[in-house]
Amino acid sequence: MNQDAKRIKDEAYEAAQRGDLKKAVELFEKASVMLPDDAELYYNLGVAYGELALEDVAREELWEDKTDEEDFFENAIKNYLKSTELNPDNTHAWNNLGILYKALDWDDKAAEAFERSLKIDPGQKDIMELLNELR
Repeated sequence: MNQDAKRIKDEAYEAAQRGDLKKAVELFEKASVMLPDDAELYYNLGVAYGELALEDVAREELWEDKTDEEDFFENAIKNYLKSTELNPDNTHAWNNLGILYKALDWDDKAAEAFERSLKIDPGQKDIMELLNELR
């Protein structure tokens, strides 16, 4: 792995750990240009965007201001899909994708994502419960 890319990726993880999600997104995006086949990087980028989206939803309910929620959801979904394209067996990516779809009331897509995850690891009781809620 390119040392610059590794450093940027490490900085992005650190920013995410500190809760500086916008900085984490910026750094993960920069690293993704250098590491276009890094499924874990896209997964973590999806996590950061997903947390921003869900955080923005809560803030919007409180303040009713204009938010970036739609962009965050769109980017989270895009990056989870890229992660699953590169690593189809990533149950965490499928699960998080399902949770985002469920938050958007896209129940059919959420069920599909949960089913994909359960095919990989059928022992996920919490995901089975989420899937059953959709039926």
